[in-house]
Amino acid sequence: MCGIVGYTGPKQALPLLLTGLHTLEYRGYDSAGVALQTETGIRVVKSKGRIKTLEEKLAGVPGMEGTCGIGHTRWATHGAPSDVNAHPHCAQGGRFALVHNGIIENYRDLRHELEGDGYTFLSETDSETVAHLFDKLYCGDMAKTLAAVVRRLRGGYALAVIAQDRPGELVCVRRDNPLIIGLGDGENMIASDIPAILPVTRDYIVPNDEEIVHVTAKGVTFTKLDGTVIDKTPLHVDWDISSAEKGGYAHFMLKEIYEQARAVRDTVSPRLQDDLPQLEEYGLTAELFRTVRNIHIVACGSALHAGLGRQGRHRESGAHSGHHAGGVRIPLRRPDHHERRSVHHHQPVG
Repeated sequence: MCGIVGYTGPKQALPLLLTGLHTLEYRGYDSAGVALQTETGIRVVKSKGRIKTLEEKLAGVPGMEGTCGIGHTRWATHGAPSDVNAHPHCAQGGRFALVHNGIIENYRDLRHELEGDGYTFLSETDSETVAHLFDKLYCGDMAKTLAAVVRRLRGGYALAVIAQDRPGELVCVRRDNPLIIGLGDGENMIASDIPAILPVTRDYIVPNDEEIVHVTAKGVTFTKLDGTVIDKTPLHVDWDISSAEKGGYAHFMLKEIYEQARAVRDTVSPRLQDDLPQLEEYGLTAELFRTVRNIHIVACGSALHAGLGRQGRHRESGAHSGHHAGGVRIPLRRPDHHERRSVHHHQPVG
């Protein structure tokens, strides 16, 4: 999974971009890069390897100062891990820079079209195709141009673009890939996940698929592809950033293993009354469970084994219990009139 982060506001963007990229390392990556709007135009620095390698490279690059920029960690899909294939990618002439997460399914057709228009490709990626397409379709309005680009794309993706002649602006969009918008006070961020925005804000919005997001320091606008403005309700992060960091553990999996007892306690305790679970607010009433005749456990790995351990207890209640590996199509027979209800119990991959 690639990671995306972007910032616009009064502060120097580069430190916030690098901090955000570090919080997204858990997603896995083989290269990293940043693009900044500077006084001399868009400056891009990218490198194969860890973010530390990128930071060492940046230390020798003067002029990386600006208050609006985007950053990226790449997991190679189209083209080998390399400096050239790393993101951000620039449109021909360098007036736009783009970061991309996901797959552009029709990139070969688009690349052939753009090469016919005189665009020269430097990388093997599908992402560079979108940068050149944005340049070709640019109408002077970032949001309208991105909407025009989206109409030409097939696949799942998250995209973010900055322009040389639109200081302090960035636009982004998602389709079947994660992207959130962090809402600060006179500054705003975008990112693939919440931890990346926490140094700036705890308020955020998750755009729906194909909603065009126009971000400046003063505010954020959401529109449909036809330009219709959409009202959005912000959400608030109420957990501490330490919850999203390794906290001294060698890796996140080890941290999650040791945190299981606390996670279960924190989840169950607020929902206990007289030592019994109270789940009515979720529609899980005693009456519902008295009518259940089928229980389907859907899980993977250790979670599936944990579910198997519950099958005996389910059967003691008189319900039929079955287990299924997650990701596998489950053929379920149609229940007859005696089988009034079924419960599907999904457990996370473990």
